[in-house]
Amino acid sequence: MDLGLKGRVALVTGASRGIGKACALVLAEEGCNVAICARGKEALEKAAEEIRAKGVEVLAVQADMTKPEDVKKFVAQAAEKFGRIDILVNNAGTGRLSDLMELPEEEFRYNMDLMFFGLIQCAKEVIPYMRKQGWGRIINISSIFGKQPGGLVDYDCIKAAV
Repeated sequence: MDLGLKGRVALVTGASRGIGKACALVLAEEGCNVAICARGKEALEKAAEEIRAKGVEVLAVQADMTKPEDVKKFVAQAAEKFGRIDILVNNAGTGRLSDLMELPEEEFRYNMDLMFFGLIQCAKEVIPYMRKQGWGRIINISSIFGKQPGGLVDYDCIKAAV
């Protein structure tokens, strides 16, 4: 398929595996240069090599989306390397089966920071670049669990907020 994205720059959070990695690979196939981030360095580097094999430039940044300074670092490094930011795919996330009464508050807050506030922070960081260029797209990955709960209390609530 040709989505007309050749030469664009895409940032994908949570891109070391799963949906994030799949998004980064498809964007690379479409001709986008890609900046990816994730917490785990080894999986991140492996994903970067797979994406690079598509013939595009790749920037891999180890970053934790719960930390505003990591979000800023990721976006700044991408802007410095590529000179522009066209697409943001907010995908970073986690989830485990949890009973509300057994879910520690600090875990709920961490997941909220990761999957909601991290998403907002990342969008706030890229929007000035997109406005300056007069073009940009932000894709926030949610879940069917945001509409139909699936037993992941914190995840379900956060994805409904997204």
